Amino acid sequence: MTNFISAEDIPALRASKSAAYAARKERARKNAVRLIAVIFLIIIFDGSVRKYALPELEQYANFLRDPFVAWLYAVALTHGFIRRHWILTFGLFLAVLASVLAVLQLLAGSNVSVSLLIFGFRQYFVLIPLPFIMSKVLRQHDLDRLFRLALWILIAMAPLMVVQVFSPRGSWVNIGRGLDVERFALLNFGEFVRAPGFFTAAMGPAYFLPFCGAILLSCWMLPRDRRPCSTTLFLLAAGALCVALSVAGNRTAIVLSLFVLLASIPAAILMVRSSRSAPKSLIGIVLLCVVGLTVAALLFPDQYDALYNRWSGANALTDAELGVSYGPFAILARAVRDMLNVVDVISATPLVGFGLGLGTNAATILIAADSFLPPAEPALSRHIIDLGPVVGVIFIVFRFVLATWLGMIAWRTSRQHHDPRAWMLYSVTGTILLTGLIHEQSTASGLVWYWIGLILATAAQKNPMPDDTYNSSAITGTQSGRLT
Repeated sequence: MTNFISAEDIPALRASKSAAYAARKERARKNAVRLIAVIFLIIIFDGSVRKYALPELEQYANFLRDPFVAWLYAVALTHGFIRRHWILTFGLFLAVLASVLAVLQLLAGSNVSVSLLIFGFRQYFVLIPLPFIMSKVLRQHDLDRLFRLALWILIAMAPLMVVQVFSPRGSWVNIGRGLDVERFALLNFGEFVRAPGFFTAAMGPAYFLPFCGAILLSCWMLPRDRRPCSTTLFLLAAGALCVALSVAGNRTAIVLSLFVLLASIPAAILMVRSSRSAPKSLIGIVLLCVVGLTVAALLFPDQYDALYNRWSGANALTDAELGVSYGPFAILARAVRDMLNVVDVISATPLVGFGLGLGTNAATILIAADSFLPPAEPALSRHIIDLGPVVGVIFIVFRFVLATWLGMIAWRTSRQHHDPRAWMLYSVTGTILLTGLIHEQSTASGLVWYWIGLILATAAQKNPMPDDTYNSSAITGTQSGRLT
């Protein structure tokens, strides 16, 4: 007996299929959100796994996040969870150029191995699609959960950093039970180590602590009913941040935190139309700074003095190198000098570069890189060494374009919607994109691209977009219902 579908049943059937499709899509989105959270946790804790749990497999544990990144990409490609944008196309084009360049470097007889080339490619390009997936799948409640997760991690990490800074340099809490003590040896400030927290090196806290500061100041400026965290969590995290910055001995963390404070001034002014006025927000920010300085000076006086002496010594060294006294602005003068150093490195680098990956920390492990490389401590100069003068300069341009575009999105979102979160997150990320290391360590590359994803996702909540409409009108300011 044949079953016929009447014309009246067709709309209901279509609605049923549409509902089933939407349910499958939502399940896939939630799966992608879980993977994004797992990737974040691995970025934070893979150093602890390598130091304390699996030092024998340390080199392999460094790639712990990669299967989850591949899984996320597979889900995104299957369900259309990647925003199309010319910035992403630019990054993928650079990835293709770097692949061709790596082959040319092997043919030219560069002193690099295939494994180092693969690692270098991973550090530069594998995470570039991640922010464009995050902006597609994360909703506001997902972002709030991730922000709360970061604050809870900060609360847990602060006591560990205190223990680390008061423990000997070679103690278990500082270097783990690693078989290679020198591998996890930490730099000092005065008689104390630069506490790494859950990470393997000081770069982790240098990037993570200012980010938590940006979240906290955003929470302070938002009306109470829009805050992503409770008052209790806010106070605990604020105290933890004061303690962690006091004992970190990390100039980068302090400088980035200062940029966060500077960014909070225009952000507070943008909040005038909200229930929290600008003067009230700024007074609260000043009080938070006073409390932080008091904690540092009273609870950790020796660490405070050691950091002050290290900072003064570094400023004096910079003044001697540059032949001009810059006083407290020496660190900014050094940043400018590091940018100009790119010209000197270009003149000493062959056209195809020395080898993709030589500017990463893996180079010191896989080969004796220092034996034939020009000095490249500055972040931007490393791109020239890795990629050569042509592709390296293009990658530097990519960083600057990305930083500019991201800043425009963050500022416009905060200005139009009186929500400081995107702008405050950018105060950390934009500074790193312009001057910092984004590929040398797995932790650095992971955190930077993750922060970019959170900024784009935060902006996307305020500027809803139809599927696959992430176009270049954003950079021109054209309003079309898209992310601008």
